[in-house]
Amino acid sequence: MTVSEAKQGEQSNQITTTGKLFPDGSAIDQLRGRQLVLWQQGHAHIGSTVDCGGRTYAPAIFDSNLEQVLHLPAGAEDPGCAADLIADLREALRTHVGLDQDSALLFAISSLATWVAECLPGPLLMNPWGPPGTETALLDLLGCLCRRALRLAEPALHELARLPAGLAPTVILTRPSERAFRRLFAAAGDPDTYLLSGGDVVHVHCPIIVCTQKPVPPPALSVPLLPAAMPRITKSEAQALADRFQPRLEHHRLVNHLHVANSQFDAPGFCPEARLLARVLGAALEGAPDLQADLIQALGSVDQQHKTGKSQTPAALALETLLALSHAKCLVAHVGKITDAVNGHLETRGENIQLSPRAVGEILRQDLGLSARRRPQGYELALDLNTQRRVHRLAADHNVLQPVAGCPRCEEVSVSIPTENQSVSGA
Repeated sequence: MTVSEAKQGEQSNQITTTGKLFPDGSAIDQLRGRQLVLWQQGHAHIGSTVDCGGRTYAPAIFDSNLEQVLHLPAGAEDPGCAADLIADLREALRTHVGLDQDSALLFAISSLATWVAECLPGPLLMNPWGPPGTETALLDLLGCLCRRALRLAEPALHELARLPAGLAPTVILTRPSERAFRRLFAAAGDPDTYLLSGGDVVHVHCPIIVCTQKPVPPPALSVPLLPAAMPRITKSEAQALADRFQPRLEHHRLVNHLHVANSQFDAPGFCPEARLLARVLGAALEGAPDLQADLIQALGSVDQQHKTGKSQTPAALALETLLALSHAKCLVAHVGKITDAVNGHLETRGENIQLSPRAVGEILRQDLGLSARRRPQGYELALDLNTQRRVHRLAADHNVLQPVAGCPRCEEVSVSIPTENQSVSGA
């Protein structure tokens, strides 16, 4: 066998990869210049190939333009404690973008989370929003901090599916069409969703940053931006920032991915939308309880906004009426009377709208999952035990529950839904 044949045989046994995480805590990731880093048993090894689990891995071949755009790190560098890394990220966001303390913290944690996105318990969707031009410096900086950042004009799923397997870039979009964005998020936002492309099953899961003029609904982390006289980050500054932060972020991925995947962090005192955000971002901080507590504090205003918004919807007003009827021990609730009460609340608030019984019936059915039955006197909702329990839990979710002493349904909800001072938990 010639030397050339031996090399070809050796290469044929190699597994091409852009990165791989192992259940025992080992990890492989692709670096700049077609190098791989292997994290195993507390040590990092860098080479053109690496051996793990009896197999030899080689780096994927990127288009030269793609490798340059992705800002791949040159190595892995111990960042010290997580608090120091987040503090440095936060300061960079404040210095280069002019963000306030809480917004800088949320984007710092989100940037860190992109490096362990496939280990998170939910989708990672960041949504800076505001007038055109307010996002320029922020997106420049996030392109340096996030893992394999890829800025696109319009998200094309078939093109993302053609990228090297496992690349999982952080996709950055600036004011895409709503239809294109929704298709992308439906396919790439959920880590357990796959696509069929050319007869193959393709995984295109990736963290997403979408900049819009108005906030995107949950599960997005929507952060408003204010006009700031911040200059654009030059290419040389961008490379310097990437070289400064990415080796430290790479080290965090290699060392902590298993802890992140096993995180039980939760914020049960939050509303469902804010709770999911807390679980996703808090998992990226697993092992740093002080930072997780800072995250809960920073998300407090997000939680309150969601709760306030829900409490002012027609669905919340209908729930208030149903609660009152339940506490009055009524056996049924007539949709016509619920409609009168909802319209009365809207009029008191100065709202220039009036809902029909049919519209309220649709709210009960579609928004609250409560089905009214047709009777000779009109549609009515039976307030049986199961319905009362659902109404109480929905009222708590919509932030309109006013507990009544002696009501067993109120007591059930109070026990099952923690208060704000019980909102931080972990494994």
